[in-house]
Amino acid sequence: MNTKRGRTPLSLIQVRWSPTHHAYVAWHRHDPRLVTRDPHSSLAALDGLLRLIEQSEPAT
Repeated sequence: MNTKRGRTPLSLIQVRWSPTHHAYVAWHRHDPRLVTRDPHSSLAALDGLLRLIEQSEPAT
């Protein structure tokens, strides 16, 4: 993800179906606090994670 503040390589993001959560779970491999879920769509889980990453970046 390219932003004015930083860049997150997609290789650092994982998305998998979780039978435990009955949802697609997306997470950042280097920051376990950054996790999102969506019960219907892996793309929605990824989009949510990218938004969370953007919000967690420090303002410049």
